[in-house]
Amino acid sequence: MIYFALILLLFLLSFLNQIDLEKRFILILEFFVFALFLLFGGLRYKVGADWDSYEVLFNGVSSIEEVVKSREEKLYMISNFLIKIIFDNYSFFVFVFFLIAFVLKFNVIKLYSKDVFLSLMIYVYGVLLIYDFNGIRQGMAMSFIMLSIPFILNKSFVRFSLLIIIACFFHISAIVFLPFYFLSRMEISNSKLLFIIILSILVATPLRLIIQNSLFYQLFMASETFSHYSTYTDGNSYQINTPILSIALFQRLIIFCLFIASYDSMKIDSYLKLLLRNAYFLSIVIFLLLSFSDQFAARISFNYKLVEILMVPAILSAVSNKYLRILLLIFFLILSMVGTDRLISVPDGYLLPYRNLLFM
Repeated sequence: MIYFALILLLFLLSFLNQIDLEKRFILILEFFVFALFLLFGGLRYKVGADWDSYEVLFNGVSSIEEVVKSREEKLYMISNFLIKIIFDNYSFFVFVFFLIAFVLKFNVIKLYSKDVFLSLMIYVYGVLLIYDFNGIRQGMAMSFIMLSIPFILNKSFVRFSLLIIIACFFHISAIVFLPFYFLSRMEISNSKLLFIIILSILVATPLRLIIQNSLFYQLFMASETFSHYSTYTDGNSYQINTPILSIALFQRLIIFCLFIASYDSMKIDSYLKLLLRNAYFLSIVIFLLLSFSDQFAARISFNYKLVEILMVPAILSAVSNKYLRILLLIFFLILSMVGTDRLISVPDGYLLPYRNLLFM
């Protein structure tokens, strides 16, 4: 199957990278993989649960007035409108949209990842199949969130804020990342962070029961502003039916614990290390406290969870023993395979069959 083949290819390239390939070979392989992702993601056809609804939206946009009146975020609608009036081809829109989103993410990966191939392997199941193939508005917003990381590190609040505002005009959920400019500098011990996570697990169960029966929450979701999110609380697919101690939570906890266990030995910038740790910690807490809705928990927390793409290679950088490093790499391969299998097994996920314009 093509998704597993892509992950295995990235694993193989990461394995070769671990045995110290010459830099010029790594650059050639990175260019090859970059081009492969553009073909794989940009030329996909009718892949993803949101394909049909977004295609209808694209075909229906014919004036600025419709852009203004639409409930979708305006930069997304403007993107639709411009490509519609110039090219009038939804597949071309998908390619351009994916190209921009992927280039932005890839540049940040190149800038901060200790292993581009390993980062991309995590990206496949962690972001690509969920957001760049499905919720493409949030996928683009995540690209601008990632692009804001250098400005957090360089302490440029104005540029950081501008990028988050742009992200919000693709998907409003990006607003939750705005406080991270300050939260990224939290100097809290690892033991205290673990304590807060345990406390959040204990609080999450009674909290979800309170919210489930809250009249205020029901009125809030029924308001005109949020009425289009009602499917997340009313639909059968989005009822409160996932346990707090889920596979998704365990996956996050394992990566977080590996990260803090190797924290002192990582060969990355100390401020970047702190930023990654704090972002991933927040992704876990947000995921737990919003567990009254599977979709809210995932969508909001993923704005922080996406740093996992940079965290995993950082974990391997802390391991000096090559054999142990390879074992860890195999572990992350299994994690990626299992995550991908769970995604393609979702009913009505429309990741299968995979179609590409090159083969039609």
